[in-house]
Amino acid sequence: EIETTRGGFFSRQDRDTSRFEWQTTYSAAPVLALGQHLPKAGVIFARNSYDGWLSFAPVDILRVSGLPAERIVFEPPSFASARQNDLAVFVHDKWSVHPRLTVDAGLRFDRDSVVNHSEIAPRLGFSLVPLGGDRTVIRGGVGYFVDRVNLNSAAFLQYPQRAVSTFSPLGALVESRFHRHRLEGRLMNPRSIAWSVQLDREVFHDLYLRLGYQQRNTTRDLILEPARGLEDDLLLLASRGRNRYREFEATVFRRWGKGNQLTASYVRSSAIGDVNDFNQFFGNLPAALIRPNERSLASFDAPDRFLFWGEFYLPAKVNFAPVLDVHSGFPYSILDEEWNYVGARNRAGRFPVFASFDMQVTKEFRIPFAGKAYKTRIGFKVFNVLNSFNPRDVQNNLASPRFGQFFNSVERTFRGKFVVEY
Repeated sequence: EIETTRGGFFSRQDRDTSRFEWQTTYSAAPVLALGQHLPKAGVIFARNSYDGWLSFAPVDILRVSGLPAERIVFEPPSFASARQNDLAVFVHDKWSVHPRLTVDAGLRFDRDSVVNHSEIAPRLGFSLVPLGGDRTVIRGGVGYFVDRVNLNSAAFLQYPQRAVSTFSPLGALVESRFHRHRLEGRLMNPRSIAWSVQLDREVFHDLYLRLGYQQRNTTRDLILEPARGLEDDLLLLASRGRNRYREFEATVFRRWGKGNQLTASYVRSSAIGDVNDFNQFFGNLPAALIRPNERSLASFDAPDRFLFWGEFYLPAKVNFAPVLDVHSGFPYSILDEEWNYVGARNRAGRFPVFASFDMQVTKEFRIPFAGKAYKTRIGFKVFNVLNSFNPRDVQNNLASPRFGQFFNSVERTFRGKFVVEY
């Protein structure tokens, strides 16, 4: 229904996964040649397995009148299984070109048996001290990274398929079409090109400044795309998703006394990509409604974020750790009565600015008869100390009289904390 969701969650799953991994690394003695080299090589092999039983209950989309707008009925429960062999071979060299310049270079070979494809991924990084002393350090790097295909996506063709029926505003059946699972071409390993540069500077004694920028461009992400057929419709799994993330960071760090420290950070970021990520429909908490894919803001996009945290050691061995987190609200979409998107997805507006002040207070105690090497910390944590309104849901359906209202804020929460150190 538009105002609520009734009934049990439509998905029931019983999944078993296992992973066997073998890894060996060889580190050679330092080699002197135009500086010092620390070569390293290794092999990683992993065997992954997935066996799962899946059941999907029928889902009804109701109008304000209570009449159905859409009904989704799934095939009987099915068993899905997949196996995967991962092989990775890598070589790495840490090259101290000069006391002020260090270069890290690496090359990695990956092979994934699910897609039966191999990739070679190079990486390069550096650390440079450009001025006298060591108060300024510039770091950077660029790399090509290959991700494996998750086994739940490898089992996609074995999942229960669906039939979708649509109804008129008066409740009359308009049409009913079966959605068959298909692959759009061959599956490929998602891949990313990421690069970053960072400046660390000790401005004054025990006062540090960090400026950094990073960017990651990902292609061949797995997405779902519904497609219209002549008789039956198709639900396509495709390796053509694209995502891009950019981030600029400015951080100031101050420490003094016996462990006291305070950090203030600002991050300006941007995240866009294809919104029909496979895992949101067939992951741990699947979604029943699958609308056409779009390229838009990511659901976690928050352009501005301020973060302040510290750690203070008070008398009587009391530790006080406050955190203030303030960031832009996440974007959301608008739906109509039939739960179709109105306008571009994730561009209808944003949640209110999130602001939460949290803290943790602990006191150190010695454990009797346990010796000086053992001690414990007992205390409490408080989330959202000021009880700020930070909603997690919005009524985004145009047909609702409460359209535009925000709900479900997490109130002030207390937690106990007990830590044993030795």
